[in-house]
Amino acid sequence: MHVSLPRARYDGRKQLTFWAEVVRRVEALPGVRSATVAQTLPMTVRYAIQLAIAELPPVKIGERPMGQLVSIMPGYFRTLGIPLKRGREFSDRDAPGSGPMVAIIDESLARRFWPGYPGGQDPIGHHLLLGADQEGGIEIVGIVANVRELGLAADAQPEMYFPLAHRPVPTADLAVRTQSDPLHLVNAVRSQILAVDHDQPVSSIRTMEDIVNASVGQRRLAMLLLGAFAGVALFLAVVGIYGVIAYTVAQRTQELGIRWALGAEERDILRLVIGQGLGLTLAGIALGVGGALALTRLMKSLLFHTSATDPAAFMGIALLFVVVALLASFIPARRATRIDPIMALRVG
Repeated sequence: MHVSLPRARYDGRKQLTFWAEVVRRVEALPGVRSATVAQTLPMTVRYAIQLAIAELPPVKIGERPMGQLVSIMPGYFRTLGIPLKRGREFSDRDAPGSGPMVAIIDESLARRFWPGYPGGQDPIGHHLLLGADQEGGIEIVGIVANVRELGLAADAQPEMYFPLAHRPVPTADLAVRTQSDPLHLVNAVRSQILAVDHDQPVSSIRTMEDIVNASVGQRRLAMLLLGAFAGVALFLAVVGIYGVIAYTVAQRTQELGIRWALGAEERDILRLVIGQGLGLTLAGIALGVGGALALTRLMKSLLFHTSATDPAAFMGIALLFVVVALLASFIPARRATRIDPIMALRVG
């Protein structure tokens, strides 16, 4: 849930006191595993700034890469299920006046400045330079897994996390991990916020699943429509193959009767009819693959970590249509094996 503290009543110190008390109260609720406060949550608004590494060769300010930054309270990674890869998380010893400013970076940022990561030089202990800073810096004390902050369709961006105690904010999100449906605890969590400040409203109450769904909702709808059209196309293909083979069998009744009369066996008739259906299908697959390859550029924006020309996908769909064609051809083929040679020779 989103909480926005009025600046007139809350300075930096009071903001930290408010957030710490809310987290303490919420974590004491039955059914709550952990709680945390963050400036923003994944897949929502993010802030970016130019950055560099103090121990690496200097880079001109205008050429420094951008990194996303967010202020968080201890327990953020545990609450959101983000694995810690190296170093440590934030703790109470990172409070102002307790030591130097510290930061945690993600693996994307680590690879940006140390291409050999996770091998080679260890980023832990190096210092971040933000904006126009030229010396000093913020010590890196941990590395966490990447988070797709811009949505599932976008690659993970370099990101750095700072203790909320060093960068207090009046507007933040409270995240709560629960043992059951989190929406069942909404009123209990809201009551704890009101117990700290009875005039403080909350807004944007959502589950993380809702946030993820919102980021992929339009793409998911498009894929559902494409899937529905694909299902209709598959059905029409089955009906079409069956209709063509059945019509061909009816047209070739006399020919099949002659084959029977000349000693053809049941497997010969099956092979003849099914082979015709398979030949039509293979020709259709060849045309379809060519058309699909020509249209792949229109599908790239709808795919997630899958190439628009993925060989496995093309081979799988081609195999599916072969199986469908065999099934659609089998019924007319079986019917052809039951043709009475005498009756067939009288046709026409």
